[in-house]
Amino acid sequence: MTNSRSETIGEFVMFTLRKSITAKYILSIFPIIALFTLSFCVVIYQIEKDYSVKQAKELGITTSREIAHALESWLEHQIKTAKIIAENPDVVALCKNPNQPLLYQKVQVYLQQIHNGIGYYENI
Repeated sequence: MTNSRSETIGEFVMFTLRKSITAKYILSIFPIIALFTLSFCVVIYQIEKDYSVKQAKELGITTSREIAHALESWLEHQIKTAKIIAENPDVVALCKNPNQPLLYQKVQVYLQQIHNGIGYYENI
């Protein structure tokens, strides 16, 4: 019995020692893994953040250029339309003397035709 009891005590001591070594190993490796994971996440976050900022700036520049080009062409078209209207002698005569109802009707028909052809000229 003493032999089996000493074996049991020996097994208990070995189990405790193993458990202790395993626990020590896990407790020592866990902070290293946690630090590695945290630093990896920080590096990846920084890389992705820089890439996202760069992409956002490029998109902003491209969008701004496209909008500027669209506004320039719209403005040029508005100027051309205004010049066409200003070259009409009836429009010029009506501007000089607005109290002519017949001429007013004629110019109104002319402007309505322009509006029907170019729907957004009413801003002029």
